[in-house]
Amino acid sequence: MVWKSFPNLKSSKAFKWIQAILWRRAPFLIKHLKNKGSETEVENLKEIEQLKTEVALCKAVVAGNLLTDTPKGQAEAPKPRRKCTEMKRYGTAIGTWSEFQIEFKDQFYPYHVENEAQSKLRRLRQEGSLREHVQQFFELSLQVPSLTEEDRFFTFMDGLKSWAKNELERMGVKELSKALTTAESLIELGVKKSKPPKSQAEDRMMKELHSQGTRVEDIVAILKRAPIHTRIIEAIKLAHALGCDLKIVSDANTFLIETILKHRGMEECFSEIHTNPSFVDEEGRLRIFPHHDFTKSSRGRVHSSCPPNMCKGTVIEKIQASLSMEDQKKTIIYFGDGLGDFCPSLKLGDGEYVMPRNGFPVWDLICKNRSLIKAQIWEWSNGEDFANVLLHLISIPINITSA
Repeated sequence: MVWKSFPNLKSSKAFKWIQAILWRRAPFLIKHLKNKGSETEVENLKEIEQLKTEVALCKAVVAGNLLTDTPKGQAEAPKPRRKCTEMKRYGTAIGTWSEFQIEFKDQFYPYHVENEAQSKLRRLRQEGSLREHVQQFFELSLQVPSLTEEDRFFTFMDGLKSWAKNELERMGVKELSKALTTAESLIELGVKKSKPPKSQAEDRMMKELHSQGTRVEDIVAILKRAPIHTRIIEAIKLAHALGCDLKIVSDANTFLIETILKHRGMEECFSEIHTNPSFVDEEGRLRIFPHHDFTKSSRGRVHSSCPPNMCKGTVIEKIQASLSMEDQKKTIIYFGDGLGDFCPSLKLGDGEYVMPRNGFPVWDLICKNRSLIKAQIWEWSNGEDFANVLLHLISIPINITSA
């Protein structure tokens, strides 16, 4: 800091305003932040103590008449919009570092800059990656200190793509800070080639859990608590009772699927399960392997949205070839919600049906590429929608395939 650039610092309104706030609130802030103890707040604590030291040094310099004359043309310090005495008498108490930042910006930040930033914030929509969107939102929100945390949260959520917003809502995110950090960790629409296959990552995770003492029985107990809408269970059982041939094509694994089906009383409803193989080894560890060996063939995926360990489109083609050998013609209904469900949707022809879940990755891809889809599109959003659409479509003999 160059002291001789501010000869009238002691008489400056801005200086008095900052001095009053720091000396009145620094002890409370320090106590408050020490109690919280997070790394971020510890850094804020250091900043407050440093500012307090600088104010003391500034007072000593002013008292000692060490400041030189003001150079000609030197701009004055910005004047606060409220006097220090007014703040003492009428102002809201400042109890945290965030409140201090907001109050400081409210006093010195140009109004037109905040209005412009707020307008941009309201119009901000995710166009690129989630990481880029989070960064843009964060930079703009800093320029709008008057916006409440609740308003910031809803503004951020409204600007997300529908699949990302639905994913955060599904995870129960209710706070802005958690929404920002969680959004950056979500998988983007599109496959990152450097990312290991899901089956490989899950196998490593099972190894780690096993080393920490987690038993297969513990995993089974968790899977039994997996929520499934009752109307979905009812619709699947009814479709099976009406003679529909149900098959599963999934990027999960046999252990997970068979455990859930058995617990829900649906193990007899499906004639085939196409997924990543898994088994419990002699040590009691759950092992998970890819549907096909992706290390030997880079051409295993038909579409870029397919995970490297399993192309559902290829599986659907095999099912279609098998159905073509039967005397009775069957119609395929395919339903799903993930990225990997887009490729099989491309394989369906006229007279067949695809049921994408509205607001999820497959829905976004289908909406952007409707001209590529030959099958009829019937969207659904929840368990009730799913049951209504499915039961409406099974008025003719069909073969239903689920993701």
